[in-house]
Amino acid sequence: MQLSQKLIHTILFILITSFTMAQTEKNKANEYYNNQNWEESVKAYFEITKAEPENGQAWFRLGSSYFNLEKYSDALPAFETADQKGFFPFFVRYQIATTYSLLNEDEIAMSWLSKAVEAGYSNVKQISSDANFDKFSDNPEFIVLIAGVKKNAKPCEYDENYRKFDFWIGEWDVYNYNNPNGQKAGTNKIEKINSGCALYESWESSSGNRGSSMNYYDPLKKKWIQIWTADGGYIVDIEGDFIDGAMQLVGNLISQDGSKTDFRGTWTPLEHGNVRQFFEQSTDGGKTWTPWFDGLYVKKK
Repeated sequence: MQLSQKLIHTILFILITSFTMAQTEKNKANEYYNNQNWEESVKAYFEITKAEPENGQAWFRLGSSYFNLEKYSDALPAFETADQKGFFPFFVRYQIATTYSLLNEDEIAMSWLSKAVEAGYSNVKQISSDANFDKFSDNPEFIVLIAGVKKNAKPCEYDENYRKFDFWIGEWDVYNYNNPNGQKAGTNKIEKINSGCALYESWESSSGNRGSSMNYYDPLKKKWIQIWTADGGYIVDIEGDFIDGAMQLVGNLISQDGSKTDFRGTWTPLEHGNVRQFFEQSTDGGKTWTPWFDGLYVKKK
């Protein structure tokens, strides 16, 4: 059975009108919320949650509005529903923990804090300065949770895979490995960046040429990657891992004209904190290797 054109137009008009009215109500609710008009915000978001029970953001904002009115017992069910709907669990669970703390339900508050950390909560500054949790400052469980928050904030710092190249960090004078008392080849600075998720290299040769590289662990490949560029226009693109006491990366040396040469680098930590950096290239598919650079890294005093 086909619908008449008039009926179709009527249905479309009703749908568009309903959508427009709903959008208008949401705009009003957002305005109340952003202007911290908590009484009106409660009313508006209460209606939205009735109309859209799966709207996690609306449940959260309803809870926040109650919370700011200090109606903590009313805020809890709204927050907990927002959590059930999957709305930013790490943040919502933190708010639930705060609410239970204000209600002096300390054991439940700690439980929700733990759930927040498990969900990835990582705001070290917030939790460290939150007066609502001052009473837990000497609590061993809370101290463990703070450590968990710090780990969430800077996960690379706590992952041993990202720390395998740390022996190369520092400011170095670089010499020819086979003539360490000869003329300096250059200087290099290796620094940890992005909260330990990468190492950045800044090289300057004695003749003034410069180069730099980004070094990072790829958790998908489970390998370390180095991408190097230099004044000469060439690129080094190598990858590998710490094997047999040394970081061993293999890949290509790419010239400005696009030609590629098999290339590999080995960084070996030595006694007295020194490091050997040995580069080799192959022009026969890896059958034989020719030294390209052999450097001794000595920490600057």
